[in-house]
Amino acid sequence: MPGASPSMQSGAGAEAVTENERLSSSSLTCCTTILPPLLTVGGGHDEQSAKNPLSLGPSATTLSYLDSSPAWQVSFSLDGAWLVVAIGSPSACVRVYHNAKFANGRKNLVNDSIKDEWILQATLRSNEATSARTIRSVAVAPLRSLRNELTTVILASASFDGSISIWEYNSKNGNQHTQKDCSSHRHDHDHHDCNHDHSSNNGWQCLAQLEGHESEVKCVCWNATASLLASCGRDKTVWIWEAFLNAAHGNNSSSDWECLAVLPGHDADVKCVQFASSHDLWGDGDEILLSGSYDDTVKVWAEDAGEWYCVASLANVHSSTIWSLAVAPSSTRFISGSADGSLAIYKAYTSAEYRNRFPEEAANVMDVSSHRDGVWKCVGKLPDAHSEPVYSVSYAPARCGHGRIASGGGDGQINVYRETLQSMPDEPKFVMDVSVATGHGDVNHVCWHPWDGSLLTSVGDDGAVRLWKYTSS
Repeated sequence: MPGASPSMQSGAGAEAVTENERLSSSSLTCCTTILPPLLTVGGGHDEQSAKNPLSLGPSATTLSYLDSSPAWQVSFSLDGAWLVVAIGSPSACVRVYHNAKFANGRKNLVNDSIKDEWILQATLRSNEATSARTIRSVAVAPLRSLRNELTTVILASASFDGSISIWEYNSKNGNQHTQKDCSSHRHDHDHHDCNHDHSSNNGWQCLAQLEGHESEVKCVCWNATASLLASCGRDKTVWIWEAFLNAAHGNNSSSDWECLAVLPGHDADVKCVQFASSHDLWGDGDEILLSGSYDDTVKVWAEDAGEWYCVASLANVHSSTIWSLAVAPSSTRFISGSADGSLAIYKAYTSAEYRNRFPEEAANVMDVSSHRDGVWKCVGKLPDAHSEPVYSVSYAPARCGHGRIASGGGDGQINVYRETLQSMPDEPKFVMDVSVATGHGDVNHVCWHPWDGSLLTSVGDDGAVRLWKYTSS
């Protein structure tokens, strides 16, 4: 339903958005619901329960019920063929879904008889000793397809047992299972046998298990080239791992990993991490890393001469935990979602631009005249984006149109905001385009399709995956 949400506030005092600008004929419709699998207890069905597994007859000894484990995060492969979901305890696992339209890495655009449906392809679990620990985050590596055929899929999953598992599926190997490349990589670089059971992984194998975090790992994310993996956790640290993936070069399964940096600096749990382009404004690396924390700050990390350092700590924007970060397709903006119910939008400036556009503010920043790095500034805020904590925010792909963002929260809503025509780079104006009740309970994560701006997915406390068809006005 279209909303009459307040316009975005900006530090420069954006003008109010008119009622006509708020009105929208956009829609967000649930087109697919993937329910969690059925679990069973007991040993036999009667006639009633055989017809309906969720109904127990008088003589049945088996009862089927939907898994009640929450779904925490969802991630697409770059070609849109794979969808992976992080599942919490008690059924902690990674559920891997494959779109039936794709075969051998290529989408079938000719045969209309093939349904556009998602099939549970594999359920990946960690070793038995820690299988009850929540899988909190999952991310598919952004591997580019060769000749429009993505034959290898690699994903990272983060567990509350403090480990990160790297999984690979290679369609050329079919359902072959092998443990020959499995190893565990610790901060001291000792190698240990991987304890993952590959007997029912349907072609997936564990390439590595990365260990070093002292407690729960809250988030993992890849950089644009799948050469770096970032992780963060309850131990207040951010880790950066260098990945040497043969699959990224079209070779067979193997990988090697090196911990490049362990970054302290946050005063509490680090909830989320995201890479963004450096635009040559920070350090000498191609990318920077953003991290959001329970300490209510966003920190910006950059690389210079191989060393990672904290560029900035963005404070006094939110009054509570920062649960989610999303980077715009241009990487010149990012947005944060907080437990205070608000969304904040930040823009990157060169130090010269910052001094020229905000001279009074710049005068209060030490050494800004000689600062060689760029500057991130909060230029707008939606103070009442949700009535409960904002747990997730996602920037739409460029094909969706300028300035579309989706957010999900503890109020059970998904909201899509659009940037108005009156928006200015230093004074953005956003209004609610559409808002829907999801049925999830808490909406733990929302994620746009990597290239189809009309498709959005969500997961929540009910364990279901929902795909939404977005139609813009």
